Amino acid sequence: RVIAVSAGARHSLAITDDGVAWSWGAGNSGALGGGDRHGRLVPEKIEALADERAIAVSAGCLHSLVITDDGEKSPLDRRWRPRGDVWSFGSGLDGNLG
Repeated sequence: RVIAVSAGARHSLAITDDGVAWSWGAGNSGALGGGDRHGRLVPEKIEALADERAIAVSAGCLHSLVITDDGEKSPLDRRWRPRGDVWSFGSGLDGNLG
């Protein structure tokens, strides 16, 4: 089941309820995260994030961002809070990738 979607200029991203990140559309900038510049007509899993749990996605003009969560509690806080990483891929022409 899809729980989040983001549409960029020529590509889109989605997250399913199992934390898998998906991408499709134009891939000429590398924004699909597949390690190549090939476009995809149907959604495909972003294999580089296979061991990660995606919690948010954002598709830019020629780049993509995915936030992942490790699901652990902070050692200084008893409450659960998302902790993880920001992943970026695509064109870094103007510093878009961080």
